[in-house]
Amino acid sequence: WSNLKFTLFSSTREELQRTMFRWTKTPIHASLIELPGKSGKDGTRMFRNLLGYMGDRSYNFPEHLLIEMVTEALDKVPLRDEIYAQMIKQLTQNPDSQSAFKGWSAMAVCLEAFPPNPEFENYFEVWLRKTIKDASKRTRYLTLLHQAIFCGARTTPPTENEMKRIMGGETLRRKAGFQQEEKAAPQYQGLQVEVADEQIEWNEVEDISDRPDAKAYDTNRNNYNARKPMAPKPMAPKPMAPKPMAPKP
Repeated sequence: WSNLKFTLFSSTREELQRTMFRWTKTPIHASLIELPGKSGKDGTRMFRNLLGYMGDRSYNFPEHLLIEMVTEALDKVPLRDEIYAQMIKQLTQNPDSQSAFKGWSAMAVCLEAFPPNPEFENYFEVWLRKTIKDASKRTRYLTLLHQAIFCGARTTPPTENEMKRIMGGETLRRKAGFQQEEKAAPQYQGLQVEVADEQIEWNEVEDISDRPDAKAYDTNRNNYNARKPMAPKPMAPKPMAPKPMAPKP
């Protein structure tokens, strides 16, 4: 009996692990990640909102459900990772193309509004890279993720008009509603190093490989590096001055 009980428990646990991050049309009874205090109930409520917005269940005013999700995530930071985890679940093996389309739209709106927490960033980015096969779509969502991490969360949720623009492919990241609006999206340029009061950018260092004297330069440089320091020549001892002799009596 103990062996049978262990087998049944193991089977159930493995099945839960396989299905935890897989699309479903039924509400969940617990949050997908551990949340503090009473936030677990908020997490299950957010999942019902996501089901309603994606059309997996019938709810009135689906756009308002998405706005409520964003508002809750802006007010309660721990909910952000839970919402992104729920979107990952509902976009994994989703058999309904329309539901999946709305799920990706909801993710774009959320990425325009708030970033994931640092503990979730790496998992989220790896999932995006592995899941999205279309190169342009993958680039867009990775850019949204990086911009969200760099710029931080909005102070207010997007309006319905802003949501439509985001779903149409626009980005509002530098236009309104951000706590640190002066920060632009990261530009991935050459490595920069500050030396004293100067700034050196490694991708702007002069390339002399095509110059006529490049070969001579390399030869001289190698010869210089190959030279060994000469040992110092021993110095001859200085002759000592003769001591004065005492006069004979």
